[in-house]
Amino acid sequence: MAAPLHFGTFGGVWSKLIWFAFGSFLTALAVSGVAIYALRLSREKRAAVVWTTAWRGMGVWRWPALAGIGAALALLPALFRAAGGD
Repeated sequence: MAAPLHFGTFGGVWSKLIWFAFGSFLTALAVSGVAIYALRLSREKRAAVVWTTAWRGMGVWRWPALAGIGAALALLPALFRAAGGD
């Protein structure tokens, strides 16, 4: 019963677009958090801004995170094909 609300399929394409907008906003918050974290680390070390600091700071979890982003981008065309069928 919660799947239409969770995936935004209860209102057709328009609800999917709203879900996409909110998802994009949350993603932007996460990316800006990583950027702020990298800036804070670089200031603590009194070095130039190095964006790889955040990448290294993720440890072994950076690879599953990168795989998740890649999988999401790979599935994006299927989402739009499914939205066109509604």
